Amino acid sequence: MNIEDIRINEKRTDVLISKLVSLWELSVKVSHSFLTHQDILQKGLKNIETLITAYYKNEIIGFIGIECKKQKCYLLARAILVKVLAGD
Repeated sequence: MNIEDIRINEKRTDVLISKLVSLWELSVKVSHSFLTHQDILQKGLKNIETLITAYYKNEIIGFIGIECKKQKCYLLARAILVKVLAGD
């Protein structure tokens, strides 16, 4: 499996943010219960300096947030991790 597209997102549309929040909720919400929905939106996805998204078959599969040249947040879809670990 190869990532097909990587984008730096200067425009953060409501649709993009909604997809990223859904990805977060499906992947890590249980293990990151200390983060609220509002934390993810305001402190992360909407306001992070640089937001980079990865796509596979036109679906967002992950993101990286960079602030002051340091990685501040990242997520790769759980389903993708399973496939990678299985060698698909």
